[in-house]
Amino acid sequence: MTIPTFVDLQGFIVGKKFVAKEVAVLREGTILSHYIFTCPIPWNYLTKSEKHCASWLGAYHHGLQCEDGMIPYSMTKRLITMAVIGAEWNWLQPSRPFTDSERRKVILLQDNARSLIAKNILETIYNLGWDILPHAEYDPDLCIINKSKLNETEFDTWFSEHGINCLGMEVQSMLEMFARAENLHGAQYKKYIGDGDTKTFAALLKHDDEVEKKECVNHVQKRIGSKLRKAKKTNKNIGGRGAGKLTDKLINELGTYYGLAIRRNSNDLEKMVDDVWTIFYHKISTNEKPMHERCPSGPNSWCKWRRAEAIGTLESYEHPPPLDSTVQKVIKPIYEDLSKEDLLKRCLGGFTQNNNEAFNKTIWQFMPKHSFCSKNIIEIAALTATCIFNEGFKPVLKIMEIMGITIGPNADFFACERNETRIQQAQQLMTYEVIERKMVRCNEMLETLQNFEEMEGILYGPGIAD
Repeated sequence: MTIPTFVDLQGFIVGKKFVAKEVAVLREGTILSHYIFTCPIPWNYLTKSEKHCASWLGAYHHGLQCEDGMIPYSMTKRLITMAVIGAEWNWLQPSRPFTDSERRKVILLQDNARSLIAKNILETIYNLGWDILPHAEYDPDLCIINKSKLNETEFDTWFSEHGINCLGMEVQSMLEMFARAENLHGAQYKKYIGDGDTKTFAALLKHDDEVEKKECVNHVQKRIGSKLRKAKKTNKNIGGRGAGKLTDKLINELGTYYGLAIRRNSNDLEKMVDDVWTIFYHKISTNEKPMHERCPSGPNSWCKWRRAEAIGTLESYEHPPPLDSTVQKVIKPIYEDLSKEDLLKRCLGGFTQNNNEAFNKTIWQFMPKHSFCSKNIIEIAALTATCIFNEGFKPVLKIMEIMGITIGPNADFFACERNETRIQQAQQLMTYEVIERKMVRCNEMLETLQNFEEMEGILYGPGIAD
C-alpha cells in the first residue's frame, strides 16, 4: 500500500506570485520535515497592498511575520523537494519526469485562503498530479471553497445536503464528546457551561433537550465592558476627560462591580438583579437626590454615603460628580439588557471556564499552539498535562519509571517542592492585595494612554485617514 505524502505550505503573495514562508511535509507516515524561510524581499520594498495582504495573513490566517525564519530563501526549492521525494535533488541535471519507482503521491493540506483556491493555483496542482486532502463533512471551509468552484445552481444543490452538517469543528467535537460519555461510561451531561461565542448549545438541544445551559460568569462580565466601549465609540460626546464622562477607568470599574454582583449572589437571582442596578444608581446619585436605597447599610459598607449615615455625618457628606445626563441615557439600556432575569438565571451557581483555560495553558507549555506538532506529540502533551493538572508532578515520575528511568530521592523532593510552590503561587494570586495592585496598575496605564490621546489626538485607529 502506497503511503501518501502530506504537504502544508504557508506564505504570502508578492507581485502576484506565491512566496513560501513555511512548509511542513509528512512522508511515509512518520518522517516529518518543517522549515520556516527568510523573506526574499525586504519589507520596505513591498507595495502598500502587498504589506496589507501580508499583515492580514499574519494576523488572521497563519500567524507568520515577514521577518520570521532563519533558513535562506534560496534553499526553499531544494529543501521542499528533498522533503517530498526523500532524496537529494541535483539541480545541475536537466529536468526529467519521475520514473514509476521515483514517483510519490503528494496530497496537499488545503484551506480556504483566496490565494490557495484561485483558479490558476488549482490548475497548477492538477497539472502536477497532486491531490488535495478532502475536508471533513462538517468543515465550514467547504462552503467557501465550493462557492468559488460551483455555479449558483450547483452550489445550492450541494448546500441543501451539506448545511445539515455545517456546524463547525468546535460544535461537532462537543457533540462527539457528549455521545462518547454516554457510550463509554453510561453518563450524561446535564449542564453546559458556555461562553456565548458558538452555536454549540443549539446543536446539543437537537440531540438532548434536557441539557441545561449555564453561562461562564467571566464571559458574561466581559459583555458590559464590550457594550460600554462600543457605546463610547458610537457616541463621541460621552467620552473624554471631565466630570461624569465615560472613561476607560470607569468602564473597568463598572465591569468589576457587575461581575461582583453576579458572584456574590450566585444562589439568589432577585438579589443578583438588585445588586446589578445598585452600582448604576450609586453612580448617578447627587446631594439633592441620593439614590442609595439599594446600597448595603452600616459603618462597614463600601458606600460612603451609607457609612456617613451610620455614623451620623450625612450633613457634611458631599457626593462626587454624578454621571453626565447623556452618559446615563446611553448606558441605562445596557444595564436593562444585562440585568434581564433570563440571562442572570443562567449565571446562578457562579460557574466559570477557569479550569478549562488553566488546563489549556498547561497543554501549551508542552506544545505551543503556534507551532506545528504531530498527532503523537499532541497526545503526549495532552495526557501529561492531564496528569500534572489533576495530581501535580508526581505522576511524571511514575511515567519516567515506566520508561525505565531510575528515580532517586532528589527527583521526588523536587516534585513535592514544585507542587507546593505551584499551590502557593496560585493562592498568592488570589489574594485581595494582589488583585488590588493589578487593578491600580491597569487604571494608571489607562489614564496615561488617555492623557497622551488628549494631548496628541488619536494617532491610530480604523478609518482615521478617511
